[in-house]
Amino acid sequence: MLQIAANFANDYFDFMKGSDTIERVGPTRVASSGLLKLNELKIGLLLTILIALLDGLYLIYVGGLPILLIGVSSIIFLLAYSGGPWAFGYRGLGDFFVFVFFGLIAVSGTYYVQSLSLNLTVLIASIPSGVLITAILVVNNFRDYETDKKTGKRTLAVL
Repeated sequence: MLQIAANFANDYFDFMKGSDTIERVGPTRVASSGLLKLNELKIGLLLTILIALLDGLYLIYVGGLPILLIGVSSIIFLLAYSGGPWAFGYRGLGDFFVFVFFGLIAVSGTYYVQSLSLNLTVLIASIPSGVLITAILVVNNFRDYETDKKTGKRTLAVL
C-alpha cells in the first residue's frame, strides 16, 4: 500500500509542481492525462495511506516500535519525495532515498517483522534490491531529462 501511495503522491505533486506536462514521455500519469481529477487522486492517496496504517497496526503488534518507526518514516518520506517545500526528489536526493527505503528498509523490515531479529547478512542482502530499484529510477530520470530540466526538477540526471 505504501508503494501505491508513493506513486499516487508522485503523480499528484509532480502535476501540481508543473513537472508532469503533456510533453512527458513514459507511462500515463493520471493527473496530467486528466484520467483523475486532483481531488480524486488526493482521496486515493489518503485512502491508500489509511489502508497501509490499518495493515501496519498488525505489523506493529507483531514487530513493535521498529515497525512503527519504519511505517511513520515511510509515510513522511513518500510525501516528501515530491511534495512539500523541500521535495528531495527535486534536489538530486531521490536516488539515495529510494535506495534506502526500497532496499535497506524494505528488505530488512520484512525480515525483521518475520523473525524479530536483524543481522549484518540481512543488511548486505538488502543492497541488491536497493541497487535494482535505484537503477530503475535512474533510467526513468534519464528518460525525463528534458522535461525535468525545463520545469526545474533537479534530479541527479539533470544535475
